[in-house]
Amino acid sequence: MTYKEAYTARGSEVAGPDGVRIGRIVAQSTALVFLGYLGTGLEAAVVPSFVHRELGLSTTLAGAALGAQALATLVNRAFAGRVTDRFGARATIVRGLLLMLASGVLFTGAAVSLAHPLLDFAILMLSRLMLGCAISWVSAAGAVWGIGRAGEANASRVLVWSGVAANAALALGAPAGLWIGAHWSVMTLGPTIVALYAASIGYALTLAEVERVGAEPLRISAVLRRVAPFGSILALCATGYGVFSAFVTLFFQQQGWASAAWPLGLYGAAFIATRILLGRWIDRYSVFQVGLASVGLELAALALLAVSRSAGFALASACLMGMGFSLIFPALCVRTIQAVQPRDRASAISVFTGFLEFALAVAAPLTGLLIAREGYRAGFWAAFLAVCLGFAGLLALRREDSLKKAQG
Repeated sequence: MTYKEAYTARGSEVAGPDGVRIGRIVAQSTALVFLGYLGTGLEAAVVPSFVHRELGLSTTLAGAALGAQALATLVNRAFAGRVTDRFGARATIVRGLLLMLASGVLFTGAAVSLAHPLLDFAILMLSRLMLGCAISWVSAAGAVWGIGRAGEANASRVLVWSGVAANAALALGAPAGLWIGAHWSVMTLGPTIVALYAASIGYALTLAEVERVGAEPLRISAVLRRVAPFGSILALCATGYGVFSAFVTLFFQQQGWASAAWPLGLYGAAFIATRILLGRWIDRYSVFQVGLASVGLELAALALLAVSRSAGFALASACLMGMGFSLIFPALCVRTIQAVQPRDRASAISVFTGFLEFALAVAAPLTGLLIAREGYRAGFWAAFLAVCLGFAGLLALRREDSLKKAQG
């Protein structure tokens, strides 16, 4: 089944859009993802302090309120992809934004009341769970909408900018949320979020739908089998990033280096710069070439961090980590999309992203047990070994792909 047979779009032609129109489509897709994640960033910065200070509850419950959204996003990933494949990308985006709007209303209600802390906490938890589900819908459907409108040949461009949008929204949303909470109150933040999502819904409704036609989507189990080889490699590589992000600041503090705030900042700058400047390399070169080079940089970063005896080398490792991890997800995701029919694209992206989120959820706690016994350097070397397995798996997939091409 060809792309043209599988998808149609209202209001414009799908096949062969020119460069200017592709750029506009990518910008629209990027805006959708940015708006979806911006509200998440606004909330994330204030939720722990709201639960602990305003409601007077424990730090454990504060952490639970923050983590509820991430858990809901992970659990709902496969369902989000299924919904997008069945009902269309724009329809799923609008539904996700409506759920975010409802979440914002509940968040506002919890912030305004404060009379019954446990009841307010329960309302907040429901709001956070709804937001987590909605994020999985908007992020998957936003990327699929962009790919469906721009064409599979431009998938890497859509994925690269979707990642930039998500990271930028979280990076901007957190300080903005803290600023609003400090200068006004958490009660002001709720209506701000509601207004943001209402405007986002209005914007989404102006976009053309990309409709699925043809056969029913595959079962999630069948999609999982096709995605698993690439998702497993992503999970192994994400382990390296997960350990780095969780422990690099603590490592700096243990070493007595004064620049403990710099590693994550340098990582973020290198990550975004690499996506913006080098994202087109996924199209220019093969997915496997870009993937292997990226994983190689991540390995170099972890090894350098593990042997660092000065802050300068450790900061250099942060830059290498940002450069390496930046293109691993979009490169492998492009190959994942190619493994399924267009009708299953959203399910494939959602399941693939689930591998990343699962790895990030378990990498830090498990490595923390090792670090407690053997120290930070041992933890970084353990992450290095996990990424080595990912590198070996990617080599095996490239060899398999070459054999298939040779056999015609």
